[in-house]
Formats: sequence, C-alpha cells, structure tokens
Amino acid sequence: MPPTSSTSVMDLLFVYGTLRRGAHNETATYLHQRSTYVGTGYLPGKLFEVDWYPGAVYQPTEANSTGPNRSDVPSDLTRSRSDGTSDPYVPLTNHVPLITGDVFRLHHPAEMLTFLDDYEDVSADGTGLYVRELLPVTLLGQPITAWVYLYNRPVTQLVLIESGDFLPYL
Repeated sequence: MPPTSSTSVMDLLFVYGTLRRGAHNETATYLHQRSTYVGTGYLPGKLFEVDWYPGAVYQPTEANSTGPNRSDVPSDLTRSRSDGTSDPYVPLTNHVPLITGDVFRLHHPAEMLTFLDDYEDVSADGTGLYVRELLPVTLLGQPITAWVYLYNRPVTQLVLIESGDFLPYL
C-alpha cells in the first residue's frame, strides 16, 4: 500500500534496470534482501539503453512540473501506456512516456542509499554517471514520492527503449 505520511517517503526506492526483480546480480540480491517489494511503479520519462544497463531521464508532466527538464531528450519520441495495457494501475496519460519499474521499501534507507550511490556512481558534486532524486512515481494508481537514480549524461546518441520497460533486457 502506498505511504500516507511524510515519514515513510524517504524509504521508498524506484528501480527500473539491473536492480529490478528478476535481475540476477549481486547488487540486486543485496537490495532485495534488505528491502520489501511494494509493487510496480511508473515514472514519467524516457528510458535509454546505455550499455548492459539503462539510463532514465525524468520528464515532468503538466500536472507535476517539478524536477529537471532535459533539453537533449527528443520530444517527438513519446508514447502512451494507456493504449491497451492490461495493468489497471498504469496511469492514464496523454502522450506522456512512462518508465516501468519496481518500488521497494528500504529496511535501512541511509545505509542502502549510501551503498547504491556507490553502485550507481553518484558523486556529491553532481558529476557522476547518475544522480539520485526524490521524484513522483505512480504506485497502485496513487502518486507517491520515491528515490530514483537518473542518468546524468547526454542521451542524444543512445537508443530509446520505446516500451519504457527494461525487464525484457534482463
């Protein structure tokens, strides 16, 4: 069930790539053993194939225009998740691309986020491969706020994962 108080916000993490359920690597196992799976979540944005891992770029919707807006993300590559999906919790959007991921509740958020910051190459000065942000995610049809690791490099030469879902790549 989505959190209802601000005290539980900081322990939610949205993952969309090599840390999702179904991933078979040591870091994913470490995360899964130290967190509780809450459900499938959706982040407005675009997902790109960086290498053997993806990179997410957040694109705020009109209803939620907070967060960074990337000028290097092509605006003509949009799609809607509301066209025929069988998941009743996919937010109904109008040409807003969505990234599909898993939401976890971290048992020890400070320790886990420090560990994951190292794994995701987050640097204090913001020059790492990823940056960690608190962003709006839709979970079970409800808006929540969760930690998300965003790709922090240009995406103009990367391949868009049009489905917004990295699970088939795992």
